[in-house]
Amino acid sequence: MARNLTLQTISLQHPIVFDQSDICTMVKNDTLKKLKLGILQSICQNLELNVPVPAVRRKAPYLALLGEAVSQCSCHIRQ
Repeated sequence: MARNLTLQTISLQHPIVFDQSDICTMVKNDTLKKLKLGILQSICQNLELNVPVPAVRRKAPYLALLGEAVSQCSCHIRQ
């Protein structure tokens, strides 16, 4: 019981939002790739995801990180 509460507290909860953008919906609709690289980097850093160091100049690693984060979101787990 305590373990589940702790996991729920530290995991991302639906909706995952950054600067008024619903990341869950964007992953579902495959529209994240339309965002600029700098925005993707900022979202990943803001969500404290494991961003590559030094920063990579490609979108793919950031899209993968966000896809993985959304796969752990409560909206994706329920489906």
